[in-house]
Amino acid sequence: MLTLKFGGTSMGSARRILDSVEIMIGRAKTDKISVVVSAVAGVSNKLQAAIDGCIVGGTASSFVSDLRNVHAEICSELKSILSDFDTQSVMAKIEAHLSELEKLLSGLAVFAECPSTVYCRIMGMGELLIITMLAGGVLEVIRANGGIRFVMDKILAHVHSERTAELSIAALVSFVGVCTANNTVAIITVAGIARDISRKYGLDPRRVASILDTFSC
Repeated sequence: MLTLKFGGTSMGSARRILDSVEIMIGRAKTDKISVVVSAVAGVSNKLQAAIDGCIVGGTASSFVSDLRNVHAEICSELKSILSDFDTQSVMAKIEAHLSELEKLLSGLAVFAECPSTVYCRIMGMGELLIITMLAGGVLEVIRANGGIRFVMDKILAHVHSERTAELSIAALVSFVGVCTANNTVAIITVAGIARDISRKYGLDPRRVASILDTFSC
C-alpha cells in the first residue's frame, strides 16, 4: 500500500485541495493508497491559540468564528470551481464539529485548565474539518469524471429482484459514504436512483429510507 501525505500548505486553498485530489485519484489508478492530511495551513496554530486564550478567560465563540470563516472561504472557492460542490451539506458537517469545539473551549474557560484528552481532541479538530471538505471535493471530482456513474452501472447490472434491488441501494450508499466520509452527502447522492429502483421493483419507501440511513453510516 502507498501512503500519501499532504501537509497544511497542500490544504491551504481550494485549488491546492483539488490538485491534491487529482494526485490521489491518479495514484489510486495504479496503487492501493491510504491518505494522510494535515489541517489547513495556520489552523493548528489557531487551535492552540484558542486553547491558550480560553484557559485565561477568552470567549470560545470568537475563536470558533475565526475558524468558521477560514473553512467557509475555502468551501466558497471550491463551489466556484466545482459547480456541483455541495457547500451547504459540507458546511453543515463542519458546523457540527465547530459546535463540539465551542463546547470544549467553553469548558476550558470555566475550569481554567486543559486536560490532555481534551487537548488532543481540540488539536485534532483541524484534521476533521479538512477531511470533511476534502471528501466533498473528492466526490465531485470522481463524479465529474464519471466514477460514481461507472460504479452505479456495475452494481445496477446485477439487480433482478426486490432482494437484489435492496442490496444494490445498500451497496451504492455505502460506496458513496466511504468516498465522502459524510452520510448526508451519501444519502443525497444516492436518493434519486434509490427512488427509481424502489419504483421499478415495488419496494416499500420506508424500508428504502431505512436502508439509506443504515448503510450510509
